[in-house]
Amino acid sequence: SDIVSRDFKYDDRKVKGKFEEFFEKCCYEKSKPNEDDWKDKYTLDEERLLSLKTSYGYLISSYKNPSLPKCPIFVDEYADEDNKEGGTGKSIVMNSIEHFKKVLCENGKNNASLLGKHSFSETTHDTKVIHIEDTTDEFTFDTIYNHLSGTMVVEPKYMSKIFIPYSRSPKFGISTNYLSVDMSASTRRRQVFNEFGSYWKDCNLNDESPEDKEHLGMSLFNDFDDSEWNKFYNFGVECVQLFLKHKIIECDLGNLNMKSLRKSIEGTRTTGELDWIVSWLENDRIENGYNQGDGYSFEKLFQDFSLENPHIINGVGGNYSAVFKKHLYKVCEILK
Repeated sequence: SDIVSRDFKYDDRKVKGKFEEFFEKCCYEKSKPNEDDWKDKYTLDEERLLSLKTSYGYLISSYKNPSLPKCPIFVDEYADEDNKEGGTGKSIVMNSIEHFKKVLCENGKNNASLLGKHSFSETTHDTKVIHIEDTTDEFTFDTIYNHLSGTMVVEPKYMSKIFIPYSRSPKFGISTNYLSVDMSASTRRRQVFNEFGSYWKDCNLNDESPEDKEHLGMSLFNDFDDSEWNKFYNFGVECVQLFLKHKIIECDLGNLNMKSLRKSIEGTRTTGELDWIVSWLENDRIENGYNQGDGYSFEKLFQDFSLENPHIINGVGGNYSAVFKKHLYKVCEILK
C-alpha cells in the first residue's frame, strides 16, 4: 500500500489545486465581522496555515523521532460546551491522508474500541496512520501514550498478538469538537493542536456548499481529474518538505489554553473564578506590590475572593479554600 497507483509530476506550484484551496480556508479567521457578505468577514491566518501544513506533512512523512512523539489534534476554533457541531473540515483534511498511505479510522465515540486489550485491533503492519475521529469528553489522551513512543502491541480477537516496532508503527491523529481538561506537561508535550476556523461551517449555515461554483466548483477527490490529483500530491509533497525542514510549527494557543483551563476549573458552570484569578495575578498583585517582598498571604487572598464571589462559595460545602488554592496554582503553572 506504500505504492500509490497514480502518475506524479513535480510542478512549480504556481496554480493551487482545489484541495489546497479547501485546506487554506480551514485556516481562515473571522477578522472583519462587520462586512455584509459572510465570505468577506474572513481572512487567512498565515501562522495557523503554516502550523497545519507542517502537521499534515508530519502525518504523511514516514520520519519519526522517538524523543519527540507527537499527535496532531484538529479542533474547532470555537470549541466549547455550546459549540460541538463541527463542519469545519477537520475530518476531510485528516482522512485525505488515505490517498498517501493506509489510514485506520477509529470512532472516537466508541470507547470500547479504544480501551482494553483489544484496542485498535484492526491495526496491521501496513497501517501508517490511525485517525481517532470525533472523540468525546470520555476519551483520555493517556490511552495512546505508549503507542506514540514505543513498540505497538495489537491483540486482535481470536488471533495472536502483533508487535509493531516504533520505527514502523502508525502515527496518530485526532479530530474533535471537545476541549480536554488534561493540561499536564506529560500530555501537552505529546500534543500538537491545530485550530480550524469556521469558514466552511458558515458556508453550510448560509445554505451554500463547498461544491458550489463560487467555492470549489467540484466534489473533493470524487471529481478530481489527473491534473487535480497531481496538484493534490504536489501540495502534500510541499507539506512534507516544510515538516522535514522546520519540524512541526506550533501556533500560540493562548485562547485554547484559556478555554481548557476554564473548563478544568469551572466545569460546565460559568462562575467567573478563572477570570478573577487571572485579573488578580496580572493586575492587583502587581499594582499593590504583592509580587515583591513578603507577597500576600493566601488566607487574605481567599478572603478577598470569598467576599467578591459568594455565589461560588455558598452551597459548595466542605473546605473550598483547598479547592481554590489548587485552582490558583494551576492557573500560575499553565499561564507561567
